[in-house]
This record gives sequence, structure tokens and C-alpha cells, in this order.
Amino acid sequence: MQNTFTIDVDIKKTSYFNEPTVTSNDDITFVVNISDDGQVFDLADVTTVSLANTKPDNEVVVTPGVISGTNQVTFVLGTNETSVSGRVNAVIQLYDASGRVSTLSFSYAVKVDPTGSGYVPSTDEQTLIEVVLNDGPLRIQEAIDAGVYANLQGDYAKSSGDTAITNWLLPVANFVAIGTTYATPSLGDTVQSLDNGYVYRFDGIGWVYTQGYSATAIADVNNDITILGTDVSSLDVRVTGNTAQLADISYNISSFSGVSDDEKIVNAFNFMNNLTAEGATLFFPRRITQYVLTSSVVSNGKWNLKMDKEIKYNGTGTAITIKGAIRRSIEIMIFKGSDYAGWFTDTDLTSIGVEFDNVNFCEIKLRDIRGFYNNVLFDNDLDKGCAYNNIFIGLIYDSFINIYLKQNFDIVTTGWVNQNQIYGGAIKNSGGFRPVKPGTTLIKNEGNNNTIIGTSLEGDTFQHSIFTSSSDNCYINCRYEQNLDNSLAFDGTSCKFNTIIGGYGLSERILNITNPSNVTIMGSGRISGLYNSNTYPEPILEGYTAGSSINELLRLGKINADGVTKRKTIVANGDGELSFYHNVEGDFPQLEIHGRYGQLLFGSGLSPTVMGFMVDATPAANLIRFENWNYEFRDNSSLSFSPKLLVNGTTSIDLSKANVFKTANTAPVSITAHTGGRDGKPIYLFAEDTFTTLVHGSSIKLKGAVSRLLVDGEVVHFLRINGIIVEV
Repeated sequence: MQNTFTIDVDIKKTSYFNEPTVTSNDDITFVVNISDDGQVFDLADVTTVSLANTKPDNEVVVTPGVISGTNQVTFVLGTNETSVSGRVNAVIQLYDASGRVSTLSFSYAVKVDPTGSGYVPSTDEQTLIEVVLNDGPLRIQEAIDAGVYANLQGDYAKSSGDTAITNWLLPVANFVAIGTTYATPSLGDTVQSLDNGYVYRFDGIGWVYTQGYSATAIADVNNDITILGTDVSSLDVRVTGNTAQLADISYNISSFSGVSDDEKIVNAFNFMNNLTAEGATLFFPRRITQYVLTSSVVSNGKWNLKMDKEIKYNGTGTAITIKGAIRRSIEIMIFKGSDYAGWFTDTDLTSIGVEFDNVNFCEIKLRDIRGFYNNVLFDNDLDKGCAYNNIFIGLIYDSFINIYLKQNFDIVTTGWVNQNQIYGGAIKNSGGFRPVKPGTTLIKNEGNNNTIIGTSLEGDTFQHSIFTSSSDNCYINCRYEQNLDNSLAFDGTSCKFNTIIGGYGLSERILNITNPSNVTIMGSGRISGLYNSNTYPEPILEGYTAGSSINELLRLGKINADGVTKRKTIVANGDGELSFYHNVEGDFPQLEIHGRYGQLLFGSGLSPTVMGFMVDATPAANLIRFENWNYEFRDNSSLSFSPKLLVNGTTSIDLSKANVFKTANTAPVSITAHTGGRDGKPIYLFAEDTFTTLVHGSSIKLKGAVSRLLVDGEVVHFLRINGIIVEV
């Protein structure tokens, strides 16, 4: 069965057509029209065409073709090309006199002959005996002719080859100089004459002109070559120098000798410390397993350190120490392998992950440090310190002290850890360390003017999220995500002028102020606990409102305010919620009370010049009273109260509940007595009805000694004297 398929292909563009499907053993002809970017491709220079068929079994069968039109070739397939079913990848090969011109590809599918007749050889697939017996004489003559043709072609090829040989020699000044410069030329030697730009080739007999170029163009090219040669020479020097410099800059830990990681790391640190030039980098590349270190290593601070894979430290004491680094880049990943978090069971009370001694102006990346007694320590020596460093946090966790900014103030050493910035990341302890070990701290800060920005302080298995004992430190928009038993602690005689600005979870933190400390909290939110053990702390809470009862707010301590120096305003809003504001109006605080629950005790009993207050109440107390208060209000300071509503039908006023009351009776009621209160307490009664009668008697003394029905809107002012409230 004869099947002819016409296929259109393009040398430069992708062609789209339905893939031909043929049946094995059929007579198949492919007629291929060839284009060049959509235009007819002229096959005039093409001498030979063939079709390489790669069958599904990867056998390649080459089918000869004929040029059947201006841009058309035809291939008649035999049976071998379609002997295996499946997809056949076909490549059209076009040749001219000098070699292959181009290739074009397409595919066709072969399906099994449904007749099942099996394989039938093509006419050109006869056996050798068939060829000899049937076509012997013809084949012999063809062989003779082919031999003659081959000889002729060989002679032609040799001649063409001789002509094609080209061996370029350096140019000379002119044609005469060719003969003197190259006195014994070889076939194909080619040289240019610079005076006219002509090119001459030696053909075995003499120098023959082959081509020519503009002399001006040649001069320009020579000039460019000279410049380029100069540039290349200098470039070679630069490349050589930079290669040497690069070798000084970067060292891979894997290039150092040693059987174990520990040996390699120790050898690497020793090598880096002995470098003459500063600024090289030791690099720990990423790999599947951690690096294992047993020995303590120390950097002299004259080179950079970069880790893309963490170190597992199985030793004791300090794992890595960086000393005296200035303007270095340090990137560290390390965790405690053996005795991980041994501080919790008191088996490890000395280990340090990385210690920075007297480092300044450095960029430090703490990518992953965990499990040491002290994960990160910034330390200092006599008249030295750590300052002006930018410290970027990744994840630091599971330590007794996660980050310690240690300030030495003793007889032997006086140093500093000041003016450092800590950015981002998370510092936390995981949930397995219970009960909470006293002293566990996320950030212990003994330096001044350090700034911590946007760091998440998380977990509930430590005592302090922040412990600060110096001045002028600032915590900005940190995340305080821990339970209420963790505190923001400020302690020490030098602890003053510290600031906390905003941050998630600050509304539920405990502010622990001990000794003469000072902290300012700014933003909007709520503080649920304020624990103080000192006599004169100076907390300044600006814009914060406590969201719990007064009892929760100040349940363990007191705040004493010196009216002359501290000038605070304390405002209680809602159900015992407190806000603290700085007051510049007068020497003594201004107090507004709008709370319904809680007890306020005013006065420390120390001296008339000190006005103190203490909150220590329970929801059941509901007491507002004054103790040892100097009632002098200066510089427009004031005291105002919101009245307590008496329950409808009340006949006795409970002075332990408040000192300002109002009535709202709906039927006639006589008030005959009072309970509670202390002498010297002022009482105000606002009448907001026409049914309340005050009865003059042993408990209540009225002006004129006469009982009276109060007028709506009337205000009666009493003072408690000798257990009796007396109208004044």
C-alpha cells in the first residue's frame, strides 16, 4: 500500500503539523517542503539529502532522498525504518559540496501491520549472495566505475585541500619583505603586507595575491592591538594580584588539615590568628552534618568569621572567644552538644557559647545559639569594652542567661558595654525548664545606652525577660510573650532613665523596680503588675492604663512619691485601673479617683514633706482613706473625687467605701448614722432626690442641731471628728 505524506518545515521557525502515522511494511513516501523564515528555501547548492530515522529501539536507519523541486525533497522509506512500532524521530540532513548545510527535525508514528505478515525486506536489503548471483556483472562494473570516480575525487580533494591550507604568518612591511622574511615558505603560508593591506599565500610555487584590506583600517587595527596588549598586560597583573588577594581573604574550613572537625577548626583558628594581613575570612560552608568541636578556640579579632552550618560543641567552658575585634563581620551558629542546658540540673554552671571581649564597631550575626549556661557574653577588661556594635539576632534560646551585656565595676577592672544596638530575632527558653529557676534571664543588661529593637522575648520558663541595672537603655517595640510571673526588672543604684516603648504583650507584664531605680514606659497598653521593694523608686508610666484591679496592679509593694522631686500624677480609671502621668503643675501629685474597687492609702508617715501612697487592696475592701497626709495643695495641685452612689433605702453611710456619696432614693429615707472612717476624713454628700432626710443625733451633727429634708442638688460637707461626722 502506497502512502504519501506532505510535510512543511522551516529552517528558522517552529513548524506545526499533524504527526504522520504510518503502518509497518507499507510503502511510505515523505514529500518535504522546506522554507527559510517563511520564504522558499532554494536547494540549488544542496548536493545530497538524507533522512536519519531513530527508531524506538534507538537503532538509526539512514534513508537517501532526492531533490524533487526548488525547495522540495522526497524520501521513499523501506521496511527497516518502520520495523518497530512507536515514535520515530526523523532528521533531514542537507549537504553541499563542502559538508552538511543544515538539519531539520520532525517525527512520525509507526503502528503494527494488522495483517501480521511480519517483516518484508526492502529491495536494497537483499543478502550478499543474492547480490552476487543476480547482479554480479553489474555490480562489478559499478565497482570499477566507482573506483575511477574515487580516484578522480581524491585528486580533486587533494587539490582542494592544497588550496584550502592556510597558515597565517606575522605581517611584514611590504611585498619585498615577504621573500626576505620568509625565505623558505611552506604550502599555505599566508602573510599580509602592511603598506597596502594585501594578503599573499604561497601555493607551492610562489606568493599569490588572495585578498586585500584598507591600509588605514589595518593601521587602526594595529593600533588597537597595541593598546589591547598594554591593557591585557596590566589586566594580567591585576588578575594575578587579585587572585593572591582572594587567597588571603577567604579560607574554607574544609581546606585545613585534620582527621576530625575539632582538629581542622583548631588548626584553622591558629592559622588565621597568625596571618600578617588583617581582614581575611574563615568560612564554614553548609553541609549535611554539623561541625563538631571539643576544644575551646579563640580569635584574635583580626579576621572575619562566617558560618553557614552550626557547630556542635561537646567541650566545657567557653566554646568561641572573639577578642579585640574592630570593624569585623562575625556570623556564628553553635549549640551545646554534650550536657545540653545542664544549667537547669546544675551540671553546667560555666559554659559560654560565644564570648566577645572588647569588640567595637562590628557587625555581629547570632544566627542560632542555644543550650549553654550563658549563650552570648559581651565582656570587657580594664579601660576597655564593647561598644558601637550592630548585633542581629536569629534565634537564641535555652540558657540561664541568653544574652549578657556585662559591665565590670570593681577594684580590678573598670570597663564598659555601652552604645550597642540589638536587632530583631527571638530570645526564649523552651517549655521543659520547670519549675522556673531563679535568675534565669533572656537579656541581662549592665551597660548603658544600649538599644534593643523589635526582639521577641518569649516563653514562660525564666524569671526575667529583661534585667537592667544601668542607665539610659531603651527597649523599642519588643514582643513580651510570656506568663505573668516573668518580669521586666530594673535594679541598682545606677539604674535610671531607662525607657520601654511599646511592644506586643507589654500590657500583661510585671514591672519589677528595686532599689533607687527609674524606668519610663511609653505608648498605649496596660501593665498588669508592678512589684517594688525599695523605699523611693521612680517609675514613670506615660500613657498606660492598668487593665486589672488595683489589687493586681500593686499587690506586693508600694510606690512612694516625693512631692518636690517626682511630681507624679496618678489617675485611676474605671474598675480600679490606674494610669500614671508626669505632673509638672505642682510639687505634690494630683490625684483623680474614678475607681469602684480597691483601697488607696496615702501618706508614708515619714515626715510632712513626703507624700506617699500605697495600694494594697482586695475587691472586698472598697476603702478610700487618708493617713498622715499633709493637706497643703500648692501650685494649683488638686484633689477631686467621683461620688459613690448610696443604695436606695440606705440609712447608715459606710465611710470605709468612699468619702464622696450621692443619694438617689425613690421613697422617703432617713439617714441616722455612719460606720467606718477615721478622724480628719472629709465627707461630701450630694442629694439627687427629694426623699432623703438627714437626722441630727449622736452619730451625725448638723448645723443648728436640727434634722432636715435635703433639697435636690444640695451638697453637705462633713468632717469626721472624735468618731462623729460634723457638718461644716
